Amino acid sequence: MFLRIALFEIRFWLRSWMVWIFLFIIALLIFGAVSTDQVQVGGSLSNTDRNAPYVIQNFYSFIGLLTLLMSTAFVTSAAIRDFSHNTYQIIFTTPLKRFDFLIGRFIGATLISVIPMLGVSIGILLAKYMPWVDPERWGRVNWAAHLNGIVVFALPNAFFMAAVLFAIAALARNEIVSFVAALILLTGYGVAGALLHDIQHEQIAALLDPFGTRAFDLVTRYWTVAEKNRVSIGLQGLLFWNRLLWIGIGCLTFAVAYSRFSFAEKSTKPRRIEADAEEAIQPVAIPLPHPQLHDTQWAKFVGSFKIHFMGMARSTFFVVIAVASLLNCIPSLALSATEAYGNQTLPVTYWILDLIRNTLYLFVVIVITYYAGVLVWKDRDERMDEIAVSTPTPDWISYASRLLTLILMIMLMQSAALLGGVVVQAWHGYHRYQIGLYL
Repeated sequence: MFLRIALFEIRFWLRSWMVWIFLFIIALLIFGAVSTDQVQVGGSLSNTDRNAPYVIQNFYSFIGLLTLLMSTAFVTSAAIRDFSHNTYQIIFTTPLKRFDFLIGRFIGATLISVIPMLGVSIGILLAKYMPWVDPERWGRVNWAAHLNGIVVFALPNAFFMAAVLFAIAALARNEIVSFVAALILLTGYGVAGALLHDIQHEQIAALLDPFGTRAFDLVTRYWTVAEKNRVSIGLQGLLFWNRLLWIGIGCLTFAVAYSRFSFAEKSTKPRRIEADAEEAIQPVAIPLPHPQLHDTQWAKFVGSFKIHFMGMARSTFFVVIAVASLLNCIPSLALSATEAYGNQTLPVTYWILDLIRNTLYLFVVIVITYYAGVLVWKDRDERMDEIAVSTPTPDWISYASRLLTLILMIMLMQSAALLGGVVVQAWHGYHRYQIGLYL
């Protein structure tokens, strides 16, 4: 039965444009990275062949970071689709076993999560035959490298991400919680790398990398160009133990969620009923409407902005992502402020700004992408759109207030990061802050 559910899940997503759009995006990124020097994904290519086994597996190890949020969409939908569409009462009353339901949905979502990662092979295979590439920089097609990239990186990474996100979504029954968990996982990856950058801890850092990127980098660090062009590494040595560790963690996480999952609907605490409801009712005088001179379009704009801004600033998702962005940014500032290209330097402002830009940029893009949708569709999501459009308020007030809310949210995150930069400079005894450059 669970195989039928898994096949249904796969067919469901294969009919969706989302899977193929994600696959196209990854393939286009890798295609541009290997066919031209103007596009870089995870750093510039060295003097190896453009389709060397090392290049192929390096892209597969890195692409798990880029597809993390993509996988979240597939896995979360598989776990809570019934709750999102209010059909879980029907599903829960059928003679469907917990094993079949969870395992089937999980297998289907995991296999679908692998599809965008295959864009690595598609991009590299297509780029070789472009007329503008240099044929001398391309070797023969190494199918073993593509296979090892899928087996060593794509499948384990998809399994681990799906296991963690599916478990959280199935227990919380909320899609926002899953996206927050994905961001925390992404932040933890960056923070762990910053804290374990010391050469004495490189083995631990390689093992604690859930995507295997640092383990692959450590294993291939001293390879010659000839080895990178010829050798394709499999599940061996440090890579084997890294993959085994995180597959085990994924299995353990899913097992905990499986044991705690129940088809029963979550109970809610009933509200306390007053002993005498009629006595609690007090007459209230209805105020008569009086036209106010200050009820202008500007006042409406300010009122609309306050509603949207305070609603977003108090939302759990924004608080979590803001904290996550600072946890990714501030430790990098503290550890790298006086080190550039292996040399001891002063924490000058332009270097601090480079660090902030590199560590904060991804989170800014995530906030813009997510909250642009939330703000635009807020009325419809809350089923207030028909009431909102019937009010005598110009459309520009609604859109301008939401756009200003989004801009100020980004400025809050950047301001916190800039304040952290100044604090780090002061902590290192450097007091030429160049506030104008910060601004």
